[in-house]
Amino acid sequence: GIAILAREDTPSIDELVREVAQTEPAQPETCNDLEACIARLRAIARTRSDGGGMGAQEDAVASRLQAMPGVVDAMVPLLADTDVEVAELAAYVLRDVEAIDQRHLPAIRAGLDRDLGWLAPALARIGTDEAAEEAVKRLLAEYDAGNQEAYAVELFGERAIPMIINAA
Repeated sequence: GIAILAREDTPSIDELVREVAQTEPAQPETCNDLEACIARLRAIARTRSDGGGMGAQEDAVASRLQAMPGVVDAMVPLLADTDVEVAELAAYVLRDVEAIDQRHLPAIRAGLDRDLGWLAPALARIGTDEAAEEAVKRLLAEYDAGNQEAYAVELFGERAIPMIINAA
C-alpha cells in the first residue's frame, strides 16, 4: 500500500474548516418584526461610514422591512434622524416600497433637501401629479441619466411627460 505521511506544517481538517469558515462571507442577520428590523437598521447604520452603495445586509433588512405592514409610517420619521446613515437606510427602504400615502410628501421633500441619495424613487411610490412635478424638478436641477431622480421620473413613465413639458 501507499503510506501518506503527514508533515508537521500540514493543517488538520479542523484547522482547514475553521479557516474556510472565517473566509466565507457572513450571512446577513434577519429580523422578524418591525421593531427588530428598525433596531437592525440602526445597527447597520453604525457600521457604515461612506454613505455609498448598499450591500447584502442592507438589502436583507430592506427587503424584510418592505414586506411588513406599517413600514412607511415607521421609515418616514427616520428620514430626519440625526444619524444620516439611519436616514439613508430609511430612504433606501422607502425607495422600493409598494406605495406611499401622499401625506408623506412633505417629509419626502425634506429628506430630498437633505440629499438622501436613495429617496427620489419614493416620489413615484406616492404617484400623484404633485410628486411627479417634484421628481421632474429635481431631475432637471441636476440631470444625470443614471441618478435616482432619473429613475423616479422613469417610474412615473408617461405620467411625467406633462410635467417635463411644463418645466421646459
